[in-house]
Amino acid sequence: TLVKLFNPLSRELDVMRGDMLPGLLENLAFNLNHQISNLKIFEFGKIYRYDEKVDFNAEVSIRYPEKQQLALVVTGLRENESWEKDQRKADFYYLHAILRKIFQRTGFNMRMLKIVEAQNPFYEQGVNLLYKNEVLAWLGIVSKKMLQKFDIHQEVVAAIIDWDKLTSLSMQSSIEYREIPRFPEVRRDLALLVDNRVKFAEIETLAWQTENRLLRQVNLFDIYVGEKIGMGKKSYAISFILQDKEKTLTDETIEKTMAKLIKAFEQKLGAQLR
Repeated sequence: TLVKLFNPLSRELDVMRGDMLPGLLENLAFNLNHQISNLKIFEFGKIYRYDEKVDFNAEVSIRYPEKQQLALVVTGLRENESWEKDQRKADFYYLHAILRKIFQRTGFNMRMLKIVEAQNPFYEQGVNLLYKNEVLAWLGIVSKKMLQKFDIHQEVVAAIIDWDKLTSLSMQSSIEYREIPRFPEVRRDLALLVDNRVKFAEIETLAWQTENRLLRQVNLFDIYVGEKIGMGKKSYAISFILQDKEKTLTDETIEKTMAKLIKAFEQKLGAQLR
């Protein structure tokens, strides 16, 4: 429940901030109206809520919890127009990569993170980033209905991190230093056709269970849903990073590893290669 003010400055400012997104969209709209269309904006701030479930006699800080959050929005191109650079959009997967970098810099173990598709009235397509079923962050393409309220006419991707939770977890982790690997990484991509009920988190978990010696990273970089692949289906484009700490990977080892992963996806998730 939002926290109402007894003596607001105006009707528009009669509650304390309950979500970071509207303020960032207002900032985006201001810049877009001044012909600045390629934007990346972040803000650290607090949100305020009233918890109706807490006993009225409890401490004020418990009844009115404050949460520190880091919010990010991107829109337009990743880089300003230049003949030296590709004109790539700052899209869902671009901001997702930034989120993962932030988590890594805090020392969070990325293998403990689960990505689950989620429904949110502010987003058309969104995911939650979970640790032990607790939401640490959420990411999504802002809905057109929400953008219309701010007179924004181009795609906007937003992410919000529960900074209090993330920093609390990072303080519990220890920093470990290792020798820089002497042998190169190898990347392989798969396009997996699965039922709508199958979540990326299931694929990621199964990948680590199937191959934990050579596998270093599992990343989702595209989701496709459309008539070309049939009703009730979706396609995940996933990259797998492999590396052996003791020697350079051979083509034979790479192919065997990928074949093992594909077999596991087919047998346990009913996946098909596109």
